[in-house]
Amino acid sequence: MQSSFPINIALSPDGQRIVSGNMDNTIQPWDTTTGRETQTLRGNTQKLYSVAFSPDGRRIVSANADDTVRVWSVTRVAPRPVTPAPPESSTLTLLHGSDVIGVVFSGDGKQIVSGDDDRTVKVWDASTGKLTRMLGKKRFRVFSTAISADGSRIVSGGNRMITVRDAVSGKEIHTLSGHNSRVLSLAFSPDGKLFISGSDDKTIKLWDTSSGKELRTLSGHKLEVQSVIFSPDGKQILSGSRDNTLKMWDSATGQELRTITGHVSCVTSVAFSPDGKSIVGGSLDESIKLWEAASGKEIRTFIGHSDAVTSVAFSPDGKRFVSGGGNAVKVWDLPKYSPSPPASAKTIFATLTLTGHSPSVNSIAISPDGNQIVSGGRDKTIRLWDASSGQQLLTLSGHSKEVPHVSFSPDGRRIVSSSWDNTIIVWELPKPAS
Repeated sequence: MQSSFPINIALSPDGQRIVSGNMDNTIQPWDTTTGRETQTLRGNTQKLYSVAFSPDGRRIVSANADDTVRVWSVTRVAPRPVTPAPPESSTLTLLHGSDVIGVVFSGDGKQIVSGDDDRTVKVWDASTGKLTRMLGKKRFRVFSTAISADGSRIVSGGNRMITVRDAVSGKEIHTLSGHNSRVLSLAFSPDGKLFISGSDDKTIKLWDTSSGKELRTLSGHKLEVQSVIFSPDGKQILSGSRDNTLKMWDSATGQELRTITGHVSCVTSVAFSPDGKSIVGGSLDESIKLWEAASGKEIRTFIGHSDAVTSVAFSPDGKRFVSGGGNAVKVWDLPKYSPSPPASAKTIFATLTLTGHSPSVNSIAISPDGNQIVSGGRDKTIRLWDASSGQQLLTLSGHSKEVPHVSFSPDGRRIVSSSWDNTIIVWELPKPAS
């Protein structure tokens, strides 16, 4: 009996079986003589776009909206018994990186060719699942970017993929895979020799910038990793997660040093002070918290945003930090407050509020000299602000979708922005008047 409505079908080369891909994400081979279903194949988590037989009829391949190509063994040819056998799972899963729209076997059955909605065709070894060729230019959605301290490299993260580029020419140097889901945050080490990535797959990965080699994986968060950063001396890594915690890690060994708590919702962004003694975290709970980096002791809570805090960053002198959330960028002044304030002074309010984005701010960064703030928003714009007066200096338009990440180049003369329109733009700022 058909368990769900079929949305795509294929006929085996010998004509003895039909396979249907169904609306409930199952795959069912059928005997064409008896009309009986012989198997139920399960494992797809989202819509099935395409199914096909191998030339010998012993395997089925499926193209799926969960970014995978799956290979299934269908050696049984007897009609399905009255007492159903347990559902069978795929023998091979190929991670594509985007919704897979179509898939076929090669004529000799040794290769699988698949195409996705990112304008990319991939060729796989049908026995091992190894990717052997990629045709067409990959244009994945960019969720995160970072620029090295010397300004020579830009790294960007998409759905499972990371790209390292030359910052001047834009030439692609490495395309890296390793994460099993979106890469939400990236950061270079202070010397630029390493970078880290945080992902929806709950892990942090450490990479060698020059070779593109994955060095280690840091596991410990229970939910998605939203933000990662190196300490100023490069010896530690700080991460923030949807599990409401921050974690400190040893960058040399990958060992988890401590878990920092205090927020009651997802930690969206984390930052080290320039001297490495303090850390801040922004959260969906609409607050920012300040902790001692060495002990994890909570020092203050900063209140003022009326929506989720999406980004935080310290000024180069460590006397201020900036946060983005809702439709506002806020500047917080630190020097007037003692390191160990009384309980009544532990909740602090913003000293400056900058508004202009609508409906919300996604990302902020402070220029190396501390004089300017850049913000990227859901309104597709990048805005430049005077950090002292709060005056809006520039509005940069060029992206066709929202801007989830912005950063300054090390010399402060350029801004790098990434967008959900699959592009990264490097903006040259006007030279200050003499």
